[in-house]
Amino acid sequence: MVDGCLPTYPEIPQKHKTLEFYNQYIYTMEGTTPIHSAAQNGSISEVSALLTEDPLRINSVDSDGRTPLHWACTMNNFPMIQMMLPFVKKDLDDMVDESGWTPVHIVCAVGNNEALGLFMAKEPIPDINLATGQGTTALHLAVSKGHVEVVKLILESYKGKVNVRDKRGLSALHRAAAAGNNALVRLLVAKKAAINATDKEGWTPLHHAWAEGHDGTGMILLELGADDRVEDLEGQTAGMVAIDEEIRKKYLGRK
Repeated sequence: MVDGCLPTYPEIPQKHKTLEFYNQYIYTMEGTTPIHSAAQNGSISEVSALLTEDPLRINSVDSDGRTPLHWACTMNNFPMIQMMLPFVKKDLDDMVDESGWTPVHIVCAVGNNEALGLFMAKEPIPDINLATGQGTTALHLAVSKGHVEVVKLILESYKGKVNVRDKRGLSALHRAAAAGNNALVRLLVAKKAAINATDKEGWTPLHHAWAEGHDGTGMILLELGADDRVEDLEGQTAGMVAIDEEIRKKYLGRK
């Protein structure tokens, strides 16, 4: 497959040109093939049989550009991922769907430590800092879903960059603060996350924490060195966007 075109399938011998054979490559109204459906349904035996019959099916894509491996990762099916991986001959970084997600992005989003380890042991080693179409990295995704152990692996074992921003200017720390995940806030700051970094609206992690009502998270950020006097593009400090009345009273308008 090249640049979004439909997959190129092997020449079909005349003796196999039957409806049953063609059905293995036909796209349904939902844009999937039988191997995609089998992966979604968790049928390891069916997927294995289809790949044994034609290993190139591992590269087939649905209407969203997802391969069977994308779907195995989405379903968080580690045994199926293990079974599929030997059939994958291409660089995992090149297996991007229409949104720019690779299998690595997906396993980090679903929190599958084992699958991440399996992928990162593959040659060539995937780029853990590769961004999706929205500029999100595996770290952003793991943080957003609260997968502490995956975050540790990314930062400590796979050289993940802690201060990468997505297209909205959000770092992993912005996301952790917005989610009120105190453990991840402490971990990211310990790994040198920029505590007063601003997104494209001028919001710091503290702005996000208090705007979402995570008062305790905001206090942790202050304890770790956050500056509550930073103003966003509209001149608002974190105290001014806080939804908690007591926080607003205490920090409103501090310069």
